[in-house]
Amino acid sequence: MTGRYLLVEFDSKEQAEKLMQQINAAARGGKGFRVVGLFAKPGPDFCGCGPKNWIASRVREKRTKRGPKFGWEVCLDCKKPVPVMNFLKNLLSPEDIINPTTDDAQYEGRKYTRMFHSLGLTMTGQAVPRADK
Repeated sequence: MTGRYLLVEFDSKEQAEKLMQQINAAARGGKGFRVVGLFAKPGPDFCGCGPKNWIASRVREKRTKRGPKFGWEVCLDCKKPVPVMNFLKNLLSPEDIINPTTDDAQYEGRKYTRMFHSLGLTMTGQAVPRADK
């Protein structure tokens, strides 16, 4: 049987951390689930400098940099996250995962333990029609 991931978006950091603490307490108690990823959601105050800063071309260099803490693309001019992200960094390290799912493996005579850990999450923007228009 394959496992599943459930991604839940929270409006506040506090809500996410509270539920994560509850799930972690249950995982320590032997439940068959655990928190394996925590990602920081950018916005709502995004860069307004426009696509000329966000997208590179042959004649124009992009004016963003990936931040090391959250993995957000940040505008070099206004220092705000841009609304075109394709990768968010997992804030949990493998050592932070309680009772991780592992299996024993062997390669070229050497034994080791494997663990599946998500380094990041790909996020793509999409235009969605608004209900009030």
